[in-house]
Amino acid sequence: MANVDEPAHDMPFRLRALADCGGCAAKSPPELVSLLIETAAATGLTNRNALVGLQPADDAVVYPLNEERALVASIDFFPPVVDDPNDYGTIAAANAVSDIYAMGADVVIALTVCGFPSVVPNSVVAEVNRAAAALVAACGG
Repeated sequence: MANVDEPAHDMPFRLRALADCGGCAAKSPPELVSLLIETAAATGLTNRNALVGLQPADDAVVYPLNEERALVASIDFFPPVVDDPNDYGTIAAANAVSDIYAMGADVVIALTVCGFPSVVPNSVVAEVNRAAAALVAACGG
């Protein structure tokens, strides 16, 4: 079994060291999320035409484009749960597209938002994004 304190790749650091915890546990507490949703609804930041959205909160928003088609959109942030950049990019993308699949939709496009401290080499960030793009492409996006 690998030592979790040693990097699993040729990089001089562990990606997991960038996060205090991983997966959904790293997100904001449910109380804060509920408050933000209530605030958005009370201030009119929601769209009345959305088929699925903040009331109740779901994994994605579903917005009708016409009588037969709808746009399913989601945004997700996923801290590192593994050290290998390729594995991390693949896992993060799979987690993100699962929200689209959970709504019964097909993946057609994805945008990447990533934030890494400056100590992370550009090559690592590029590998994370390359792996994520490969997973999205395999899903049809």
